[in-house]
Amino acid sequence: MFGIKKINIKYIKISVIITVIITFLYLFIFRGYGFLLILWLTTPSYNLTDKEKALIGRVKKESNAVDVWREPKYRTSSPIDDTYIFVIKGVKKNSNIDSLEREAKKLTYSLDSLELSSNFVEYWIIYDTKEGITIKNFTYKREKQ
Repeated sequence: MFGIKKINIKYIKISVIITVIITFLYLFIFRGYGFLLILWLTTPSYNLTDKEKALIGRVKKESNAVDVWREPKYRTSSPIDDTYIFVIKGVKKNSNIDSLEREAKKLTYSLDSLELSSNFVEYWIIYDTKEGITIKNFTYKREKQ
């Protein structure tokens, strides 16, 4: 009649539902979990040196370990703590403690050659089983650099 078209109610309902869903997603995901995105963007990378990568690969291969890592993960150039922790996970429960001690002592010589920060004064070498049970924790004072 006067150029006014009939408004489709079904179209309005669908557009309202879509608008509510988009608004909910925005409020829930971006506003609620946006801090995780910021945290992920600002966390420093796990900065292993090439020598550390080679040492971890060698130790993992020689000891048939499931996983090998070191602590601290971040800020190794100016660490807060004075302990460098080297964890070898996947050692058998019935491993000989004397052979583990020989391996740990050998590992300390390799750690001394890594040119670590002078703030690290001791090493902890920890042998764990696959289940995460600590078999033995060896502590060594670092050779003066």
